[in-house]
Amino acid sequence: MKIKASAIIHNKLGYILLQLRDEEPEKGKWVLFGGSVEENETEEEAVRREIKEELCYDIKKLRFFRRYNFGDVEQPIWIVEEPVTLNDLTLKEGAGMRFFKPEEIPSLDIGFNYKGIILDYLNS
Repeated sequence: MKIKASAIIHNKLGYILLQLRDEEPEKGKWVLFGGSVEENETEEEAVRREIKEELCYDIKKLRFFRRYNFGDVEQPIWIVEEPVTLNDLTLKEGAGMRFFKPEEIPSLDIGFNYKGIILDYLNS
């Protein structure tokens, strides 16, 4: 079983930050930031490392949200508790990033199984 930890990042308006994938699988689709948990690393450490690598951002406050299972992939989802602005971030992976209003999420082309996860979060 692979473990891929991801973070839901939001701004002060509650908009959700997504990354535009620039490689397969799911190239050209929007996804959450995150990645694989490495050996001898906790899921929380993985989320913090991935956000640092992908966005040059040090998370101050992180909260576990929920665990999902899709085939052979386990996905722990974390919430970045502090509001973030684009000025706080430097994109290092992906073709782009953007904050989306909650009402935009249902119509977006979102990769992997993230649309359902984001909607769960927005409805929680």
